Amino acid sequence: MSSNDDVPFTVAQQTARISANLNSTLLIQFLFGTYTGVFPAALYIYRMADSSLSNVSYARLIGSILAVQKDNRSASKDRIVIGNIVALYCIAACTVLVNWFYTSVGFSKDGATRLDIFIGGVAPDFPEGVGVLLDVAELLGFALADVLLVWRCFHACGRSVRKSILPIALFIVETGLVISSMVYESLLDAEPGFATSKRNETFNRLSATALVSVALTSLVSTFTTCRQIYTRTLPGSRSRKRYRTVINTLVESAALYSAALVFEAILDFLDAGSLQSSLEAGIIAQYASAIVDLLAGLAPTLMVARLFLSPDY
Repeated sequence: MSSNDDVPFTVAQQTARISANLNSTLLIQFLFGTYTGVFPAALYIYRMADSSLSNVSYARLIGSILAVQKDNRSASKDRIVIGNIVALYCIAACTVLVNWFYTSVGFSKDGATRLDIFIGGVAPDFPEGVGVLLDVAELLGFALADVLLVWRCFHACGRSVRKSILPIALFIVETGLVISSMVYESLLDAEPGFATSKRNETFNRLSATALVSVALTSLVSTFTTCRQIYTRTLPGSRSRKRYRTVINTLVESAALYSAALVFEAILDFLDAGSLQSSLEAGIIAQYASAIVDLLAGLAPTLMVARLFLSPDY
């Protein structure tokens, strides 16, 4: 059993960190419950959409945004959209279940004292495979969310590489940063003796840069898609007003997701790699990470449902 003299943290600091571990787990469970309700509804709405198209021009615009036009809606395109949404949900489910299980273990089995619970929270004793799985799942979710985002942007640009070159280039950079972060974090978790304060700080900088690149890809792809909508409609026309629903949906989805990403990136930049010097940032990051992990899948799923539920559709 550990002694309070063995760690350089006050009782108040230990309690704050333990509360953050527990409350962030409750938050992610709540968000996942919302996600679980939205997920099947979005799939049903999407699958039933092609039998309820009342406005042809509006439907074609939404189709180009989602790359699924009614008169050119192939099974392969359906599989890409549905497969992406399902994969994002499965990643979120995996993350939530592992988080839930090990939080329960930390409090009910390994947590004989407050100090033991604190140590288990800041340095969880995951099996190597589970730690690597969580690292891969967290970062893979960002890449999958932006695959759909850039793909629909490419189709909204009429499949023109020239018009969509910036989102594509940003996604390539993002992919490189995400893979680098994934490998580095896996080494920190699985390689004995690899983790040091300096390497932790390096990872935090790399992770923060990757998060910023994800946010940039989301914002630029959304801007490019919205710009295509404006170029297809005349100012003040009824079409422009009708398509405002689409623009609002895209902007709101991207803004919420990107704001959460940038906030978590700022916390990573503030993290100096040492728990003693970054305890407050680490506590806030517990909540930010829970929100971002779920938004990576929830945001694109909600976007699909909202587009097809539009009164003009």
